[in-house]
Amino acid sequence: MCCGLCGDKQALDLLKTMPVDQDVLFAMGLLGDVTAIPLLIRALEHEDHAEAASLSLYLVTGAPLYETVFVPEAVDEDLLFDDEKEKLARGEVLWPPGKEPGETVTRLSRQATDWRSWVQEHGERFDSSRRYRNGRLFSPECLIENLGSESVPARVREAAYEELAIRYAVDFSFDLRMPVEAQLNALEKYEAWNQAVTDRFEPGEWYAGGNIMEPCHAR
Repeated sequence: MCCGLCGDKQALDLLKTMPVDQDVLFAMGLLGDVTAIPLLIRALEHEDHAEAASLSLYLVTGAPLYETVFVPEAVDEDLLFDDEKEKLARGEVLWPPGKEPGETVTRLSRQATDWRSWVQEHGERFDSSRRYRNGRLFSPECLIENLGSESVPARVREAAYEELAIRYAVDFSFDLRMPVEAQLNALEKYEAWNQAVTDRFEPGEWYAGGNIMEPCHAR
């Protein structure tokens, strides 16, 4: 995930050489490089990668694409009777229709067709030379929004804290294990800091330590 937290635009090329897994896909989302979108959409077609790919697509585009699905409860074979184990071994269903244990959840869409349609309709508003978060040009404000949001996974909030420190050299000691009041106090400090430095950072640029990162050119 380091490439996503501190990499420049060339970091995506490095990530593309790595075996695809959830951490690599998440790092692509953190980078905010829109040229990764086609790769992330293709990753949706693989069940093991779909969750991370959909999250990263959301981080880059901010697209509110959701689906409501039934998620079956994982089968613990140690709790099954012998006849149920035999059914499972034969690939037969264990429960009558509508009786399977599990829950209905609303989550980010993992359907490649949904994301392709959205990109086809909205993709032109993105500039491939810039980076994005939540569908907007990447900025401290976007990270503070993620930091305080309860609607994103904990790993996104944790990454936002690290990104603020790495990218913009600001650290007000935020931790999800802190009491809520302490978290809110830290968020107020971040928001006040952001107001004070609004004109200092160019939205969509690649920063490290509060300075624009110079592109690395191979010699």
